[in-house]
Amino acid sequence: MNKDAQLRATINQKLIETGERERLKELLRAKLTECGWKDQLKAHCKDVIREKGLEHVTVDDLVAEITPKGRALVPDSNIKDSHTPRLAKGTKIGDVLSIIDGSITFERDLMKRSCLPVAWGKQTRTKGEQELWDRMGGHSQWWSLPIILSLCSLDSSVSQTVPSVLNISPRHGSINGATRLTIKGRGLSAEKPFDYTGASETLGLSVQLLSETSSIPCDVEKDSSHQTQIICCTRPLPKDSYHVVVSVDGVPIDGNNRMIFRAEDYYTPTITEISPASGLPGQLITIRGNIFTDVYGSNKPTNFNVRNTRILRVYAGGMLCDLLHPDSDTLYGLKLDHVYGYRGTMTCRMTGTYVGHHNMSFILDNGHGRSLPQLNTYFVSSLNKLSMFQTYAEVTGIHPSEGSVEGGTLLTVTGRFFDETDAPARVTVGGQSCGILSINKTQITCRTSKEATLLRTVKVAGKSWYFYRKSTQEFDSKHLQKGKEYYIEMVLQETSTRTIHVGMYRKNTSYTEQQTADSVSEVQLITSQSDIAHEKQILTLENWKMGSAVSEIQKIIVTSPCQMFSTCSYHWYRLIYKQERTGTVVTNAAYT
Repeated sequence: MNKDAQLRATINQKLIETGERERLKELLRAKLTECGWKDQLKAHCKDVIREKGLEHVTVDDLVAEITPKGRALVPDSNIKDSHTPRLAKGTKIGDVLSIIDGSITFERDLMKRSCLPVAWGKQTRTKGEQELWDRMGGHSQWWSLPIILSLCSLDSSVSQTVPSVLNISPRHGSINGATRLTIKGRGLSAEKPFDYTGASETLGLSVQLLSETSSIPCDVEKDSSHQTQIICCTRPLPKDSYHVVVSVDGVPIDGNNRMIFRAEDYYTPTITEISPASGLPGQLITIRGNIFTDVYGSNKPTNFNVRNTRILRVYAGGMLCDLLHPDSDTLYGLKLDHVYGYRGTMTCRMTGTYVGHHNMSFILDNGHGRSLPQLNTYFVSSLNKLSMFQTYAEVTGIHPSEGSVEGGTLLTVTGRFFDETDAPARVTVGGQSCGILSINKTQITCRTSKEATLLRTVKVAGKSWYFYRKSTQEFDSKHLQKGKEYYIEMVLQETSTRTIHVGMYRKNTSYTEQQTADSVSEVQLITSQSDIAHEKQILTLENWKMGSAVSEIQKIIVTSPCQMFSTCSYHWYRLIYKQERTGTVVTNAAYT
């Protein structure tokens, strides 16, 4: 490496370490844009291409044409920046360019702009800077810097800032995820911030939350992340403290060890009750639990709760559940039990027309995240899936109400929400299938089958009714067979009781008590019996050398508290080895 190259490398390294390099670059960009240099050079570039024709211009031709013009257009305006104490008041734009870097990477980044000689003010040079100036020969240096432009933009710069993480916010959140982390730093943009092709798992930006036992990704929001900021959304994670580790192209950034995120129950919203448990699509649903706030959107200017948070969204399945009346700012219901409390209720209206099973959740901002349902809010659906709310179709009428026992009658079923998202619709008449000819959201037309002789209720698949008849108030258990239809009716005569509880249990389930309150773990008493047999082993010692026995002399030291009180003459002891023993020995006696 020649003298000039060593000098440039030394200056560049010093500027990087102090952070001045990046600030100087931003200053230069602002000055060049402010003086109109960028627009002038861009217009000249267009003139060159227009004159020669796009098909006759190469990159090398463009560089040759633009470089002299770019140098000539750089103004002699001075830099006056109170935040740059090491630059003389008369330092020019070109001077700072040469000081910052002479490498080809920086030429393409910043010196798509210009090159001017160095004129470093002596009055501002420190001793170390004076040594650098002397090594430069004390005179102007011309560092040739090519100009590479495109028609679309001049802003594609490559930053040489050393990546670093400065701060994260918030530092706590929900154990059920959806806490939005904002990571502040420098140099947080990779050469290709995101690999959209999926060809490499290491390209681009990534954030991991590391504890002593686990590593959990934090999903980066691509549209909200840039050079000085990354925003990511946490996933469900165990209660713990996590180091926030940011990687650029697979290389972790040396961050501050104090960048800790805590997932805690204290900051986790909860759902303890949902009412009702089933209904039509569009049903109003009331959620109760630790909601922490009565603020949604801009319905209140401030939050009286010390958590200072608001509700962002409420979900029913994969669809939003609206808290506001249509086209208004009026809430269906959002209230805390106490002004400074955490428990409360919210009421929302389901959106969509999906018929099936749904789970409910809501998300808060400012260090909280997604709600965590309690086990009693889950039930096991007919599809053997955990669910919190069920929607169903509504049948409002059939026509005609009678037909031939030989089948062939065209039957029209009217209603709402005839949804086929999960499975095709089925209609049965008298236990016999009615072949569907057409279907939409409000009407089904089908043709009845032969031998539908019994007058029975038309049933749309997915909604079943069960019936017991017994004079006593407690029912005996009855086994229901898969694929067999049951009609169950309950008659409540004059009594003080106004409700009837019906329980249906599945004998075997894959769910445990830790997943849903509907699951009951079976307790079994297991008795085992075994016989003990004494084992005989033969040990063989080999390669032992025979020799004469040697008497071993051992020194035994006996200590006693009696030495402190000079009473050892009244205390005795004896030594015992196998069947041999000594006589009594006074504690303060010395024997060999």
